[in-house]
Amino acid sequence: PRAYFKGIGPTLLGALPYEGIKFLCFDVYYDLFSKCTFLNEHPNSGIVFKLLSGALAGATAGFMVYPNDTVRRILQMDASGASSKERQYTSAFDCWKKTYRSGGIPRFYRGLVPYII
Repeated sequence: PRAYFKGIGPTLLGALPYEGIKFLCFDVYYDLFSKCTFLNEHPNSGIVFKLLSGALAGATAGFMVYPNDTVRRILQMDASGASSKERQYTSAFDCWKKTYRSGGIPRFYRGLVPYII
């Protein structure tokens, strides 16, 4: 059914920025950790730096693209089990507008903490 593909636009729009942000942030965080001389004394510091950099990069990228993910989920729920006449949103842009009007910026970040953890 069409409900499976209702949120495909926002999904594709969110995947590329997410990966790009994550790679950029990984390099930035890794460089920051590497410059801390007191942290470099441990023999396994490189592994720890990579682990921490990856975790922080994923959290940062997730935070930045989470509003798009919220719109995707709203569109998928709107399309499931409803006829086209019962749907609230006509497009992803319409969903962005109506979601912002109903709850402002905080509405796009509901559920962020479990997502980041």
